[in-house]
Amino acid sequence: MTSFYSQTTRTVQRVHDQVAHDFTVYQYDWDGSGGTNEYASGGDWTESSSTVAGTIEFPDDSRRTAGPDGDDVTVSVVIYMKPDDVDVELGTDDESRATEFVDTQTGSRYQTVTIRNQRSLLAIECTEI
Repeated sequence: MTSFYSQTTRTVQRVHDQVAHDFTVYQYDWDGSGGTNEYASGGDWTESSSTVAGTIEFPDDSRRTAGPDGDDVTVSVVIYMKPDDVDVELGTDDESRATEFVDTQTGSRYQTVTIRNQRSLLAIECTEI
């Protein structure tokens, strides 16, 4: 007999697959010059992108949350993606940069603020940039 949790997880993933559309996901890595990975020594961000299916929610109220550096940040959207489909970075210091998402339907660009694991999906809270 299948557990209620397993049935719910499969149902959520199936609905997500049916209503999801594409997002271009941008990851940034620091490429230090001179063989060092120290941010202060110079270098440049390298960008890599992939396309991932996701759904988007526009909260009715503007939520404020603590961003990776502790500052209050307004969350404008929540993007839901399967955990195995995307690796999300918060950008917690000078040598890391938050993952960005571009909605391929609207062209809107969002930057990761917080990540919550909600059973079968990641809830990626973002601010519009």
